[in-house]
Amino acid sequence: MMDKRLTFPWLLPVILAVMTADATTDAFLSHLPSHKGDPSMSMVNVADVALISESRSGSNDGNFFISYGMEQNGRLIPLPVPHSPTLSRPSDASRVSTPHYDSRANRYSSIMWVIRKQSEVRSIVRNAKRRLKTLLHTVFLPVGFPSSVAPEYLRYQQWNVVQDLSTYLRGILATQAILEGVGVGREGATPLAATLQWITRDGASMMSGLVFTSFLSTNFGVNAKSWRLFADFMVDIGITLDMLAPLFPKNFLLCICLASVCKSLCGIAAGASNGNIVEHMARTNNLAEVLAKGGAQHTAVSLFGLGFGMWFARVANQSPRRVWTAYTLLTVIHLTANYAAMRVLAFTSINRRRLNVLLTAFRENASVLSPAEVARRETIIVDVGRWRPPKLWTALFQKGKRRATAELAKDAHAPIWNIRLGVRVKDLTRFAEGLTELQRLFSQEQYMLNMVNVFDGELPTRKVTRKIQIAVALREDATNLTLLKACLHADLIARRGFEAVKRKKGTENIEIISSVISSTYQELCQCFPNMVQGLRRQGWNLERVLLSPEGWIYHKIIE
Repeated sequence: MMDKRLTFPWLLPVILAVMTADATTDAFLSHLPSHKGDPSMSMVNVADVALISESRSGSNDGNFFISYGMEQNGRLIPLPVPHSPTLSRPSDASRVSTPHYDSRANRYSSIMWVIRKQSEVRSIVRNAKRRLKTLLHTVFLPVGFPSSVAPEYLRYQQWNVVQDLSTYLRGILATQAILEGVGVGREGATPLAATLQWITRDGASMMSGLVFTSFLSTNFGVNAKSWRLFADFMVDIGITLDMLAPLFPKNFLLCICLASVCKSLCGIAAGASNGNIVEHMARTNNLAEVLAKGGAQHTAVSLFGLGFGMWFARVANQSPRRVWTAYTLLTVIHLTANYAAMRVLAFTSINRRRLNVLLTAFRENASVLSPAEVARRETIIVDVGRWRPPKLWTALFQKGKRRATAELAKDAHAPIWNIRLGVRVKDLTRFAEGLTELQRLFSQEQYMLNMVNVFDGELPTRKVTRKIQIAVALREDATNLTLLKACLHADLIARRGFEAVKRKKGTENIEIISSVISSTYQELCQCFPNMVQGLRRQGWNLERVLLSPEGWIYHKIIE
């Protein structure tokens, strides 16, 4: 329960007391006599060492005499003053020495007080702020923050709160539209008709969720950022359909059913991707706590939206133009906040997109990027899923085939290779001698790879359905490092293997392909240890390599 001292009725007198304390301090300092022309006061800084000596006569009146003082060897030494006006002791003065009874003057002297720059009232306010900060920290942040979570946790949650609030406010507008569509406030509308529409809507949502999960559930953890953006895009479509439903009375049921389907897909994709995000954020085995704090933040946003939404609904519904203006603005904010949140996330796991960025940087300057640097570069909207930059399509379809061939031949990374991981051994080559050569080249490795679907000296065009591929077969004892090594080898082949496209018609040029694979393998053995060392130094989690191999393996041949 929140401390009663933090409530608003207590804050008002505190604020007034702060203002009064400042005035009291200024009044005391204004009574300090000027020391100009006084040689004994030449080294005194009045604002810093102003002293007050308490005078207690027989009547114990408790008056105070203001005097000068200076610090010497850590002690406050009083100095003589021309006159000492009497005032009452301020509440923000602190005693700095013990009393001494002067029998000749019949009073206690040398009781020194210093006016503090921070008054007692300000100290109370500061304590209240500290308590409020502690309370907020306890409710909304994990124990041990920030060391117990990922470095980008706070920035991500800030964007997440923005998108959460925008969704809540749009939901208020959509709810009003749906209630209008089912006939609330309209003569002739029956509860049974509204109930049947609601049941149909929920049924469509459940069925679509089952179908969606059965087909795509294995891919949620690989590209969590894209699925999170997909989820937010689907909920935007769903809310928009809810808003449009009353405008099409004949198709109202269809609109709300499609909207419910979109929201169902959003719930599944968002739930799965958020699981990966929470797992990434938790750094000290505090997965459950991070998840609980995220729920608390969502609840707080909903409570704020509940109060703010009542005013928002009244203002926005004054005209249809205001409704759609507010809805459009909130949708833009929602999409922007989600994209910014995904850009902030710096996953330490390695998927194809992040590996593509890592290999590009390693190829250009032999350096390994950090997760934060990769997060700023990786593709999070379109899942290409292969090492193929857009330059290929621009070259082939906009500049002409002949010109594209000349330009791509100069490119160090010929972008025509589609890397397949975990293929069957028979997919590596069609010839027995080719398989024998591959077994010889990769006898000490846990994988084999080959260039397949090689064309006759020409680049593939739009009419060609086959693509040049680098196929990788994985042995039964392959590890995550094996996957990384195979992908780096494939990347090296893509740089050096452009001339391997040129071959005699109808046959595979085994010698050229074998030469390219062999030469790149020698380079691989030199650079791969440096790459692994750099990945570990930059904080990449080599236990989570999410490259989605096809699942085929081959057994080690025992000679």
